[in-house]
Amino acid sequence: MDAMLNLLQIDPTTEKPIGIIEMYRQTHFSDKRGCWIDEESRQRYEAMINLQSDPTTLTDGVDLSEMAIFRKVLGVRLNYIRGLGHGMMPVQSSSSFNNNHPAVEEFRNSTAKAIRRAEEAERCAEVAERHAETGERRADDQEQRMETMQTQIAFLMTQLGGNTT
Repeated sequence: MDAMLNLLQIDPTTEKPIGIIEMYRQTHFSDKRGCWIDEESRQRYEAMINLQSDPTTLTDGVDLSEMAIFRKVLGVRLNYIRGLGHGMMPVQSSSSFNNNHPAVEEFRNSTAKAIRRAEEAERCAEVAERHAETGERRADDQEQRMETMQTQIAFLMTQLGGNTT
């Protein structure tokens, strides 16, 4: 989930992924007014920054990831992260999301290729179905011709006085 979050959150000025702590700052601090939306948001952000910069913040000898710090400070409930809401992590708005990011372009290309392959497979299946129907009709025609020939042979044999079996 961290990798997906970092992939989708792009800083428009640097065109590099931003972290979830920076995303929290961007969504809870007004650059225009130069202030936090409330005092509690400022305190939470500062707590995250302190944990991030504190070298003693280790879990089993490993630095906490941004997501772990985020969850530790804000808390987590099933399908809900305080500050982000319910469900999956939100995608940045179009004003800060870079649709020209290489990963987005690669995803679009692979999706387009998959759609083309699916359409081609569907066309091939339709052709194969038509060939199968044609083959069935030919087999039915051949069977009918054989029955007709057997009937004619039986008739001729009776005319010649031969055995019909």
